[in-house]
Amino acid sequence: MDVTSARRIHGYRSALGDQRVELRRVLLDFVDLPAEQSAENLKNSVLTVLRDYDIARKTLGYTMDGAANMTAFFEDILPELRMERESHGVKNDVSEFKLRCICHVVNTVCQVGVVDEKNLIG
Repeated sequence: MDVTSARRIHGYRSALGDQRVELRRVLLDFVDLPAEQSAENLKNSVLTVLRDYDIARKTLGYTMDGAANMTAFFEDILPELRMERESHGVKNDVSEFKLRCICHVVNTVCQVGVVDEKNLIG
């Protein structure tokens, strides 16, 4: 699941397996979020999409940026996803995980480097 918070329009992607167990990428939805991109608003938007597709109990990994609201979103959504699995009788010993998007990481490092360079030359 790829969740981005940089814009008001969010994309959700999921790798879904078909009968031949081949993974494919599918764009699930675009959501117009409220102006305040709080963890609660993000959680509610993502859960709505996951429930619409009846896949909330099947998600384990998330790719996201390192923004504070995204970190809080991940912590907020975990109990909801665990309840979804329990309500469907899904037993799972695998923990959910989040990955930092490498593009966001590189961008952050570059921004710090530019600020440091300006301070050195300044």
